Amino acid sequence: MKKTIFVSVFSNFVVRNILYTGFLRLLTGANFKMVLLVPEKEEHYLRENFESDDIIVEGIKIPALTRGKILAGFLSRALVDTNTVDIFLKLRLDFKKFSNILQYIFSKMISLLLGKSKTAAMVLRKCDYYFLPKNRFSAYFEKYNPAIVFCTDITDRSEGESDIDLIRESKKRGIFVAGMVRSWDNLSGRGVIREIPDKIIVQNDILKQECRRYNNVKDENIEIVGIPHYDSYSKGPFVSREMFFREVGLDPNKKTILFVTIADYFLKKQFSKNNIDYNKHVLKLLNRLDSDKIQVIVRLPVIGEVNIESLELPANFVLDRPKVLFEKGELDKSADQHLASSIFYSDIILPGPSTIAADALFFGKPIIFIGFNGGEGVDETEGIRKFFRLEHLQPLIKSRGVATAYDEHDLFEYLNNYLYNPGFNMYERSKTAEDICWKRDGMSTKRLANFIIKLCG
Repeated sequence: MKKTIFVSVFSNFVVRNILYTGFLRLLTGANFKMVLLVPEKEEHYLRENFESDDIIVEGIKIPALTRGKILAGFLSRALVDTNTVDIFLKLRLDFKKFSNILQYIFSKMISLLLGKSKTAAMVLRKCDYYFLPKNRFSAYFEKYNPAIVFCTDITDRSEGESDIDLIRESKKRGIFVAGMVRSWDNLSGRGVIREIPDKIIVQNDILKQECRRYNNVKDENIEIVGIPHYDSYSKGPFVSREMFFREVGLDPNKKTILFVTIADYFLKKQFSKNNIDYNKHVLKLLNRLDSDKIQVIVRLPVIGEVNIESLELPANFVLDRPKVLFEKGELDKSADQHLASSIFYSDIILPGPSTIAADALFFGKPIIFIGFNGGEGVDETEGIRKFFRLEHLQPLIKSRGVATAYDEHDLFEYLNNYLYNPGFNMYERSKTAEDICWKRDGMSTKRLANFIIKLCG
């Protein structure tokens, strides 16, 4: 009789990161049955694209967060004293409200007094386990009797804390649960892991160290597998250079810069009424480059809008709007392949504080972080540059494999250097890629599947 594995598919990018990698095929090929637990609103697409004789899709109702969960989430973040938590807490709160000012002060007090306390984290986890619901998925456990549960995002709170609830119920039933850290900023930005699974799967050694530092998880309970969705990238481009540039409307013979914009709502929330117009400022600077030799792909955000209507872009600039799957900003296979091609065929990447920096490292591309704002009203150190303090970006900022432009002069110096000397700091780029991407051998999905199979006995 085939053993059953539950796989959570609640968080953003799990479809791209796990389902489209061949992971399911490896598990069903090893004679396992899979049950995908997914948000009810996404059930139809996932049934249509992944369901088979050995893969069942179950749509789950997503409840609103209770007061208990909101409090637990607040405390979990406060117990991790990092720049990432501080910066994004300020981003979430409107300081015009006195209650939000008090919330920020309370959070900082907890961070300063208990931010490194193992006891405080343990007490939070005990309270989380004993006082929050443990029966949301009981009907599915009774129906399928899984041998193991694989939670794909152990810190996610976006879909009613479904992954956290699933871990809690698995532990209550004594069913082995493996959990994955989905992205490089999760451990430093989302707080302590509230329900620690039996085994934690991470992408690289940096995340393994953060599991120890922030959650006191022992090395033997952490498994590094790499980044599964990069496996397809290792096979090379998905379309020819000529076809890609024909699709986006540019010249395959010109040098290409990929500029990743930042959503307006993010800039507005972060900088309030101050006149920060990062996107327009960078585009105006790039427009100074020789249009006969250089062209620019302007990638718009997956979530949110960028208003550059008043800026007339020249013919050597093209707007690239990602095709989004689900309203939360997931990418399907074709959209992911398009992103990969955009990076692969570009000569320089200007990624902003986004995961596209990691994607560019995988391909060995020159990266320039822009550390100045444009506009008036915000000191540079508290403007765009403050995102360089985010813990997950620190290994890049401190490395010699990534360039950081702190003013216009820096930007043009780096652009000219990389455009006409593409091999510059190639060794350092490769070393930084090893730190962030770990192994770029196309075997991460197989390592993940083999680990799950091993856990099933």
